[in-house]
Amino acid sequence: MRVTNLLSTDNTMKKTSIDSDEETTSLTSNSSASEVQPNPRREERKNRRSKGGKKNNNSTNNRRGKRSSKATSTKPHDAPMQKRDMYFALDCEMVGVGPEGLDSVLARLSIINWDNELVFDTYVKVEETVTDYRTFVSGIRQEDIESESALTLEEAQYQAFKILKGKILIGHGLENDLKVIGICHPWCDIRDTATYQPYMRQAIVGKGETPMFRPRRLRDLAWETLGKQIQVMGVAHSPIEDAIASMDLYKVVRTHWEVSIMKQVHSCIPVRPVENKTERPPIMSRFRKVAIQPTTPPYNPHTNMQQMKSNLAIQSNRHQQQQHYESYITKPQPVGGAYHQNTTRHPTTAERLALARVAQQQARMKASLTLQYQTMMQNGMDRSVCASN
Repeated sequence: MRVTNLLSTDNTMKKTSIDSDEETTSLTSNSSASEVQPNPRREERKNRRSKGGKKNNNSTNNRRGKRSSKATSTKPHDAPMQKRDMYFALDCEMVGVGPEGLDSVLARLSIINWDNELVFDTYVKVEETVTDYRTFVSGIRQEDIESESALTLEEAQYQAFKILKGKILIGHGLENDLKVIGICHPWCDIRDTATYQPYMRQAIVGKGETPMFRPRRLRDLAWETLGKQIQVMGVAHSPIEDAIASMDLYKVVRTHWEVSIMKQVHSCIPVRPVENKTERPPIMSRFRKVAIQPTTPPYNPHTNMQQMKSNLAIQSNRHQQQQHYESYITKPQPVGGAYHQNTTRHPTTAERLALARVAQQQARMKASLTLQYQTMMQNGMDRSVCASN
């Protein structure tokens, strides 16, 4: 019995050891499997975050209402604006219309960005009859502007306006290019290498006179400043090459150019003086002045007497002249009652009382003025007598 018990105990120990080994192997296998095979729910959440989608309510409840602090939006407008999005260079090629091809019309339009990457380049259909294609200079041929890929002038205008709106426009001789395209651009956002003073040549007019500045050719500026050779004789011009040369010329003097533009903009803005609010009079003071202050000037006996005498003389002269002229003018007579309003009538009692009051007031004023004048003269005489004694 003892032997069998020992054997049974040995068997149980072996079984337990085997079971424990199996458990350990299962645990290790599960852990390794979990490391190799990712959780599908975790992968789903990562995909949703990358796509910017919303989480389900169940997932938020499982995570105890915690929200991630990382931004999950991947929209392009979240990125900061770079130079390639702000600076664009433009150049056009034209053909001649009208008699002898003297009038220019847009035939090709090219726009590049800061990195000299081509943004827009197209041929433009010409509705008028072309009399001079200028192929030797522009490189434009009849099949180019009549092809199906060529845009109309309205379509080219819309595309150029959409690209250049609110941006810095760079080029050489942009006045002619914008006029041909038919769009406008703010002067403070234009950088024209043909009108930038350091890139212009100085023409001597005469002694003592201000010098004049004339624009230079883009070919000469590119060769002297950049060491590039463009617009070679005998080879048609490339608008893309000219736009790149204008952009490179702007990059060389960008800092000084922007400072000069800033000064011009500030000089155009009127500077208003800052008013001190404590010293500013109240609004109602103007009405109080009208109600309180007298309309007549302060009393001065000399000036008032002289003014009164002059006024009386003027009134008497006017009265005499009026009587003199009225003696020669016949008074209108009523004709059949049609001109009854012109007939002479006697004043009423109220009118006579009003006139009497006015005359009485004028008499009182004259009496007071004469009394003041007499007292002033008397005081002056007394002072002179005292001074003499």
